[in-house]
Amino acid sequence: MKTLRTLILVAGVASALSAQESSAWRGFSLGATVGLNYADSRAFTNRTESWGGEATLDLMNNKDVINARVFVGTLRSVGKDRPDLGTAFNLQGWRSGVDLTFNTPITPLKAYAGVNFNWWTGDSKNPTNLPVGGTGKPVVSFTDGAAKLGWRLGAEYRVTKAFAVSADFNVSEWRHDNKVNTRPIKGLNPVNPTWAGITLRYYPQ
Repeated sequence: MKTLRTLILVAGVASALSAQESSAWRGFSLGATVGLNYADSRAFTNRTESWGGEATLDLMNNKDVINARVFVGTLRSVGKDRPDLGTAFNLQGWRSGVDLTFNTPITPLKAYAGVNFNWWTGDSKNPTNLPVGGTGKPVVSFTDGAAKLGWRLGAEYRVTKAFAVSADFNVSEWRHDNKVNTRPIKGLNPVNPTWAGITLRYYPQ
């Protein structure tokens, strides 16, 4: 946790310096995201879609090839009933990370790759003692106390000066508790959220 606080502090100082050097938050954006659930995300929630948003801030501007930015965001999927388990699971994630962005020969198009920390919460529609909470007692909400690592790869296209569209593929760690069960249960334990995100971004001028 001390390392995490140090990384956040360094990113905050760097972003403040970047904002002073650039003109009026030129590299700041707000975005709305539609997520397409895959693998464990789809199995856990029994849903194909999720919704969220994120904000980004450039740390470097106008470099020839590689730039960097920080981002914070959230993603939520409201689960449908799972007949195999007799309940439904919602999945909520909060995220913070750093992307490296890469210029391409197509000026409005850039690629990016990043690592991030994720904090996930799963909520059950009905109290359940299924092997999810690790207590053996009926629970309706379960979280992990530690930040989980994740990564993403994507591309962003600047449609106008103020608007851009991006698409990325995301994978994150979350649940893998061998004390709860020794054999994997699909969509319950382990669960490593995986999704494709499509984001409409607004860059204030």
